[in-house]
Amino acid sequence: MANSKVNISEWEKSLLAKNVNILNDWKNEFAESMNFLQSASNNITYKAVYGSFQTFCPWSQFITLDALDKEDWPNGIKDNSVFVTFKIDLASKKVEIHSSGHVWISKQDKELYAKDRYLAMHSITEIAKRNGSKVMRKSTYKDAKDLAKRIIKAFEDIMEQVIDYTEGYPYKEGKKALKTA
Repeated sequence: MANSKVNISEWEKSLLAKNVNILNDWKNEFAESMNFLQSASNNITYKAVYGSFQTFCPWSQFITLDALDKEDWPNGIKDNSVFVTFKIDLASKKVEIHSSGHVWISKQDKELYAKDRYLAMHSITEIAKRNGSKVMRKSTYKDAKDLAKRIIKAFEDIMEQVIDYTEGYPYKEGKKALKTA
């Protein structure tokens, strides 16, 4: 059994080569998007970009834009930050918001809206929705640069509402009421 050989047909060799090419294309597209996002971070409200290409499920990748500096994370925990994570489907070229950080609810919201009375926080995407902003749903992109632009636009739209609600950095607590319940 130690000397057994595996015979791979030409068809199987071509299929393996095609899959390796697709995987390399996905890696390159992801790397280009990350480079574009990291170079654009100096001019925009996000402080950091997180993401690395994972091979377990290579067509589905995640990129996170974080609005806080590492030293401003509540309790030093990354998941307590003000961030938006985007899920990228490289096979179908679609991007959507996967998850986001939270902000403490303002006292005015607790007084005005019955459903907020017993809550402590709102997700930043919920803040944007309740202030009338459209939050990205599943969106199609063309290439790595278009993907990065869509991610930046979605993040900026959300952060515009968060900045209005919290009155600026470090976006800890709402200072006024949201527009709708």
